[in-house]
Amino acid sequence: MRDRGRNERRTIEAALSSLVCLAACSSASSSGSGVPVDGANEDAAPGVMCTAPPVPTPSTEYLCTVGGGGMCDSCADCTLVIDGTAKAQAASCGQSCIGQPDTCITSCLSGKMPTLSNTCQTCMVGLFDCTVKYCTSPCVTGTAAQCSACLKANPASGPTSCDSVFLQCGGLSDNPGYTG
Repeated sequence: MRDRGRNERRTIEAALSSLVCLAACSSASSSGSGVPVDGANEDAAPGVMCTAPPVPTPSTEYLCTVGGGGMCDSCADCTLVIDGTAKAQAASCGQSCIGQPDTCITSCLSGKMPTLSNTCQTCMVGLFDCTVKYCTSPCVTGTAAQCSACLKANPASGPTSCDSVFLQCGGLSDNPGYTG
């Protein structure tokens, strides 16, 4: 009787995982079971399987859609973007690479996040360069909200801001519920 209960629980958990994946990865290709999803772009790390990106929270700054058409649209990329790992590691790499060529941050990102695609790394390097040029102080010594506000306002508000260029490159969007 216990085995039957465990099997039913596993079946329910698998079904719930499938629903989460369908909601979060609706445009991604699946392996047929609806649960494991390969990265949507060919540039994703080989052999990386992803069930679904995490559900965004108020601390999630950027939203990502698997297969959404940007350079950060693999399931692995979206997971790192939504859970904040990509931004945190980019900031860490950025601080250690200030004054170094872009190859420093690219190498650092590859080492800290081997599942981040090379195409998404390109967008992260662009955001880093823009941050150093326009928002070093608020992003290094300020709060997350101050850094985010600076990136949205510089070099000019609108389609040329650091934030807008990064969003366009990655195929990402701002989380309207972001609280910093």
